[in-house]
Amino acid sequence: MTVIAQGLDRRLALFLPGGLKIRLVDLSAFCGLLLATLAMLAFSLSVGTTDLGPLAIVRALVSGPGGSDAAFAIWDVRLPRILMGLMVGWCIALTGAMLQSLSQNPLADPGLLGLSQGSLTTIMIALVFFPAFPQAVLPLAALAGGLAVGCLLIAWWEEAMPVA
Repeated sequence: MTVIAQGLDRRLALFLPGGLKIRLVDLSAFCGLLLATLAMLAFSLSVGTTDLGPLAIVRALVSGPGGSDAAFAIWDVRLPRILMGLMVGWCIALTGAMLQSLSQNPLADPGLLGLSQGSLTTIMIALVFFPAFPQAVLPLAALAGGLAVGCLLIAWWEEAMPVA
């Protein structure tokens, strides 16, 4: 049973079954950000080399991929880029939230644990010792460097803080 009541901080909150509490301030911020995201999505669908009006966008979305130039611009160019940008931003936000909860530091970022430095060091080593290294493989090398630093940190933590 969902209940709206005051929390310990005297702010209204939504108390859901299972113990989940959502403050109404946070819920309203989420709704505002969702509306802003949808507005930017509509704006970015309409602006480009071929400017499209609202009616042309709706017609292209309903007709599906293929067909007119507007459908090509929407389905093959703009929509994939918009969705990729949303997914990348979502992943970055989740990563930041995980780092902040892991380190119990609200200002945590990848540089705090040395993950960024591990990635950049790996890229530097690859470029210095293997100048003919394909550029397409550098992001994978950076990922490997960041993961290596993360694994070293986990191994150090398990050794330094044994579980009783």
